[in-house]
Amino acid sequence: MYTLIRFGSVSLPQRRMSTDLGTGEVEAVVFPLITGGLYDAYGNEKLRRRGTRIRHVGAIYSASTSTLKVDFYALRALIGKKDKLYRQVDSDGSIEWCYARLTNIQATRTVENQGKILDLEFDFLMLSAVWNGSRHGAGWYFDSGEHFDTGLVFDESSGVSITLSGTASGTINNGGNTTVTNPSIQIVAGSAISLIAITKASETSLSYSGAISAGGTLVIDCGARTVKLNGSNAYANFSLGTAHCVDDWMKLDSGVNVISFAMTGGGTTSTAYFSFYDGWE
Repeated sequence: MYTLIRFGSVSLPQRRMSTDLGTGEVEAVVFPLITGGLYDAYGNEKLRRRGTRIRHVGAIYSASTSTLKVDFYALRALIGKKDKLYRQVDSDGSIEWCYARLTNIQATRTVENQGKILDLEFDFLMLSAVWNGSRHGAGWYFDSGEHFDTGLVFDESSGVSITLSGTASGTINNGGNTTVTNPSIQIVAGSAISLIAITKASETSLSYSGAISAGGTLVIDCGARTVKLNGSNAYANFSLGTAHCVDDWMKLDSGVNVISFAMTGGGTTSTAYFSFYDGWE
């Protein structure tokens, strides 16, 4: 179980609280067969949610009606805003978040609400594909817009790096319960690299054929679908291999994922770093 606790930097009211714990719906694409039954166009592929609605109910209370008005108007000002929506897991206190837009705030004043309490209903539209849990990867910084206790860890896990040398493979663990499709892969060249290929199982095949000088950094952002070399656009040298057979550039399934690399050059000190959040439904 979990509770919605905050939208952006604003805490959601917890008095007389109820939280939507549903998953939202997926839209199956099926066609009737002349022989009976249905044809499922996605086969064994897991479908993704589209436009999940999330509702949170809570009451605000203030010592005076004037203070209640200030608190109520501050919440009303959030309508239409897009920000991070946070939920807290009851069992261990861990935090997960998604991007959402606040689409409606309902508030009905009754005889009971004449004084210093007001019941509110918040409707959010979930924009992220999944909820984001613990973060792995490149460092984060103070004053970077992050909130403490939201899956961020000082001296983050070193288990998201793979040392490269000719051909190499390593494991990346997605500690959530669902697939992540937006990892960022950073290649730091120990020596000059002229070609690098990245594969996962029989579904992913990524290739970069441009030169990466010693000390250079190539970043393949699988969520944004961008490729940058030392901060500049390098998409022209990137391609999907003939064996690539999924819509996403790379999927990190729940649990252990084996990633393989093959490169020309690079010496024995080149490194691949993966940045991502554990994915949760």
